[in-house]
Amino acid sequence: MCANVTSTGALLSTPPGRRILWQGITRSKGYSLFRQYSKEAESQLASLAGRYTDAVYARIKADHSPSETQKQFALEVRTPSMELGAEGIRLAQSRLADAKQVRLRIERLLDSKFVKMTLPVLNALYDSAASCGAAVGSRQEIVEGHIIAIDLSEPMDRIIDCDEDLEYLDDYRFMNPYILEVARSMISSGGRDVLASFESGFADAQRGQSLDEKIQAAPAGATESEMAESYKKYRAVMGTAGRNMAAGSRGLGDAFYDGMAHAAECVGCGNEIEDSVSRRALKVPSWPLYEALRAGNARDGLDATRRREMSYMAGARRALESLPPRTANIEFLEFLFLTIDHYNTFWHRMARPMIGDFDASLQEMLRK
Repeated sequence: MCANVTSTGALLSTPPGRRILWQGITRSKGYSLFRQYSKEAESQLASLAGRYTDAVYARIKADHSPSETQKQFALEVRTPSMELGAEGIRLAQSRLADAKQVRLRIERLLDSKFVKMTLPVLNALYDSAASCGAAVGSRQEIVEGHIIAIDLSEPMDRIIDCDEDLEYLDDYRFMNPYILEVARSMISSGGRDVLASFESGFADAQRGQSLDEKIQAAPAGATESEMAESYKKYRAVMGTAGRNMAAGSRGLGDAFYDGMAHAAECVGCGNEIEDSVSRRALKVPSWPLYEALRAGNARDGLDATRRREMSYMAGARRALESLPPRTANIEFLEFLFLTIDHYNTFWHRMARPMIGDFDASLQEMLRK
């Protein structure tokens, strides 16, 4: 969450925010665990940037057929716009011949809300599974491999949306296959089942991403089933990461999958509201836009999106309730869900004064 969402004033403005402040004052176990894992993640991200850069840079230097690498990646992710042509490859290779330039781009990609929110969660889930004897592989390798895979969504989204880092988009295209190779290599340290689970989730996520791009081209024609399918970009990657933290126990892994998948869907809705507020126009594509188009006005669209968020969060909480009572870090997860409640509630409050702007953007879209 960005700084204004976590300020004291912002927290006081929502019921879940006030509960967060109270837990901070009383130093509840959930609050204490959240601070502990958040501080660890801050330190870990700084060192991860170096390891991540070294691994990507080594693969760039070792690749003697980058054009084939580009082609295969674009085919795998079902997105032709990810592939660089010969001249683009030559220019990107020239720019990225210096490892410092690769590091600069890696740091931009790691400066992501999803990454910063997810790293402490995966560490906590891994530790929870380990306390039950259900964790596999090295904590650092398994957790960071999934974080790098999640981070891959950053350059891909920026390439598709063309609304951020425009001067780096071709470099991101060039780097994407190597980022995926690094993630796969680290995740494979957990064994064949862990890697197979990741591959299945990644394929689902790419189907969702491909549909997301299709909807973006003609948002007014999107169906509810298409929107739900496109949300696999949140559900599959995040849910699979949760499952793989507990690869030694199917039951625990399934609960982690459901909790992470539904929480990610809920945060995805909140992020779409945040993006709409920053643009003063409903994000294309998004649940708020879909619901507004269906209702014929932005106010009802936001209300419908809020109900959808609450349904997603109810699913996440049911997964939490399915965990054995003495599972480690349950209090951390309860506090995490409270922060998600605050995040979404806050952005809905911020969106209300912009209903007129949203309705204007809606009408403009319908006229096209």
